Amino acid sequence: MQTPSPHNDSLKMSICYDDTCSLCSHIVGKIKNTPQGRFFKFIGVYENREKLPVNFKQAEVERDVHFIDPAGEIYKGADAILKILNHYPYLKYFARVFGLPGIKFLFKKIYRLIADNRHKFKV
Repeated sequence: MQTPSPHNDSLKMSICYDDTCSLCSHIVGKIKNTPQGRFFKFIGVYENREKLPVNFKQAEVERDVHFIDPAGEIYKGADAILKILNHYPYLKYFARVFGLPGIKFLFKKIYRLIADNRHKFKV
């Protein structure tokens, strides 16, 4: 497996998200402005619809953030968030804790609550 590269788009990890959601767009903006942001390719479901992978349904990306690693593995929702957090030295420990059995169950419930109400957040 090749490692992510800031210079080769085909080796970058992809984050597919609802770009009409102010919360989602705000978080993506924060990610873009970090040193790790250069390893990600950002695909907004509306602005870059043509860049969505062929097997992605727009409605699914509107509902949940999607993360695609360099090997092509797809993670959705809370699992995608955990994968993204793992790329940040100061946040990867949260990803490990949130990924523990029991805690992960709660993390997924909280993610779903926020995702289902994301348009109510004004950022």
